[in-house]
Amino acid sequence: KPENDAVIRCANENNCESQLIEKIKHFISRDAMNIEGLGEKQIESFFKKGILNSISDIYSLYKFRNNLIKEKGYGEKSIRNLLDSIENSKNSYLDKFIFGLGIRHVGKKTSKILASNFNSIREIIDNFDETIDLAVRLGVDPKQANQMVRGVVSLPHGTGKNLRVLALVSADKEAEAKEAGADYVGLDEYIEKIKGGWTDVDVIVTMPSVMGKIGALGRILGPRNLMPNPKSGTVTMEIGKAVSDVKKGKIDFKVDKSGIIHASVAKVSFDAIKISENANELIQTIIKLKPSAAKGTYMKSVFMSSTMGVGVEIDTNSFV
Repeated sequence: KPENDAVIRCANENNCESQLIEKIKHFISRDAMNIEGLGEKQIESFFKKGILNSISDIYSLYKFRNNLIKEKGYGEKSIRNLLDSIENSKNSYLDKFIFGLGIRHVGKKTSKILASNFNSIREIIDNFDETIDLAVRLGVDPKQANQMVRGVVSLPHGTGKNLRVLALVSADKEAEAKEAGADYVGLDEYIEKIKGGWTDVDVIVTMPSVMGKIGALGRILGPRNLMPNPKSGTVTMEIGKAVSDVKKGKIDFKVDKSGIIHASVAKVSFDAIKISENANELIQTIIKLKPSAAKGTYMKSVFMSSTMGVGVEIDTNSFV
């Protein structure tokens, strides 16, 4: 999984048995709610029996005490310890609970920041404009170079995000980058900061002439999808245009090793028409990029979900 992700995810994570079990394991882990007494085998057994199908079901396990006693490895004392541990977890710090939810890009550090600024989950939800993501599963083999799907698209209504842009440019291009709205502009000083672990940006734009210096940062930027690339328009001499395009809603996407494209297309606050038009723009771009080597069904499934919502499958025929 990407280093900054909270948990593993897939295109249909809210209906995938493996994903749901992983979410439960993550929630009860020591770094999260620290619930003791629920082993991997017990979780899988309870899941198959319909006793434990979601995180919330953990707090209803007391209703199934008679079922628990029949499970291998459980006795009266171990069951009592488990239920006590579950009850005690209700007094956990808010950041532990937030981290335990396994929200994408919300790790320990972000959880602590959220907990320090809000008093409850309800307050966070009321002040949080969730991102709407698309997960598009394609009938391609990304291991084959002639079946790689990668591109850029300008969403007609933008992403709704205030993207932080770093322009790594020579001195003669700094004014152009700043005028276009780049949040950070420079070269050597930012390269050194990145080498030290700083990556608090969303997009990096640069010039062909300085890629030699940036190439050494591949191990840091690559896993975070921050490495500039000519195909995505982030390595160019037209720095001003590149920065402006990103700020207006230009996004780049790439099929992952599982054959899935993940992309953010809107915010929950967008009206239905804007969400639909942004999503359709991305889908139509993906369709146009179908590799000639891809055989069979190209677009296998499309799921739309909000940051903390349930994934909804969209009929792929509606895009044809």
